Amino acid sequence: MASDAAGIAQRGDDAIASARHREAIEALSASPVPALLDAVQAIRKVLLATDPRTLRRSVGWFGLLLGRDIALQAESKTLRTQLGVHVLGVRSRLAEVVAHRERLSSHRQALLASAAALAGHASALAAMLATADPDAAAPIANRMQHLVTLASGYEVTASHIELTLLNHDGLVQRIQRMLPEVELLLDQDRMLRGRNERQDVLQSAIVALQSVPGTDPPLQPTGATDDARTPRNTP
Repeated sequence: MASDAAGIAQRGDDAIASARHREAIEALSASPVPALLDAVQAIRKVLLATDPRTLRRSVGWFGLLLGRDIALQAESKTLRTQLGVHVLGVRSRLAEVVAHRERLSSHRQALLASAAALAGHASALAAMLATADPDAAAPIANRMQHLVTLASGYEVTASHIELTLLNHDGLVQRIQRMLPEVELLLDQDRMLRGRNERQDVLQSAIVALQSVPGTDPPLQPTGATDDARTPRNTP
């Protein structure tokens, strides 16, 4: 009888161990996404520094009173000297997010497998409970309920991970599409420095960066200079 009670109390322990539920929770909390968004924001500040009108729009009227545009422009000019480092930083953070996604996906699969195994153990205990003596019914019912509760918790965490993966995938795809365009536009800016076309190039880069969620609210890019907007009579 004692051995039967011990066996019931240990039922499903292997599935509980393989779930690694605590590790999954810790992985969810250790997201590298904020660092990725910070790296993207650093590039955005560099672009803002090259367009004073868009820079002023980004801080708003109250920010102008507080001198935030001046502070942001000074910070952006400092960042611009390290632009190549920031671009590499975005790519490095992207790699971290992709690797983190793989870890989360592995945790999700383990949780779902453990939840299914626990559900099977709970069903077996329910069958035992139907024919158990009254004295043995309480331990069986308690263990069965415990396994059902754990399985439900694992499924909830797996669902949370699934939503997180969807958000990460959308963010990574948008940045991966944006980054080559920004790099190209910045290369063009270096070639066109001092010419009217430079403003249009930089504004296009700003628009591309604004497509990334988690950065500042979208801005309406300012137009190029009046000279650049004036149609030219070309053959």
